[in-house]
Amino acid sequence: MSSKIALSLRVGDTKREDIWHKLHREVTREWKHEAGGSLRVERGFIDEGYNAEKVRTFCLRLLQSGIQVFPSKGVGRSGVTEPELINFNAQKRQKGIKAPTWNVGVNRAKRTVYSHLLLPTPGSNTMHWNAAAGAGYDENYFQMLTSEICKRGYKSRREYTYFEKPSGARNEALDIRGYNYAAAVSLNPSWD
Repeated sequence: MSSKIALSLRVGDTKREDIWHKLHREVTREWKHEAGGSLRVERGFIDEGYNAEKVRTFCLRLLQSGIQVFPSKGVGRSGVTEPELINFNAQKRQKGIKAPTWNVGVNRAKRTVYSHLLLPTPGSNTMHWNAAAGAGYDENYFQMLTSEICKRGYKSRREYTYFEKPSGARNEALDIRGYNYAAAVSLNPSWD
């Protein structure tokens, strides 16, 4: 499914410009690959659920400079019709600042993450983490990654699944992993 280079959390008030400058440095940097080349962000999604105007403004600046970082919105409808994993939204119904946005079917993304976590050995379709000290993949990270519970519901006699976050639990790692997976799928890669 994917390899993680390092976990980089930027904690701060998104109403302040300094947090956006720090994030800009992260999404525009390059990492040296052990085989000699370099890696960079090919496409990224930023959840616009909080402070949508700032997210859209930030992403528009990046998009104008050729960096594919898009605002995204999690869609978690449950029931008879579930949203696709990804769906491009041309901003027709947005209020305020308009920006091209990707909708992410969060239940599908989370099911994929959880199914890949259950694979028994490293290899095809499994997830890999940087084991180096300081990479950010500690016990707290994995608690967040596995914090939600997959439940079943019924609507119009049809079964569906949805995820529920226990009260007080943090789930940022799962959300980030799901959005990263959706961003990768949006590039239409060859997984072979």
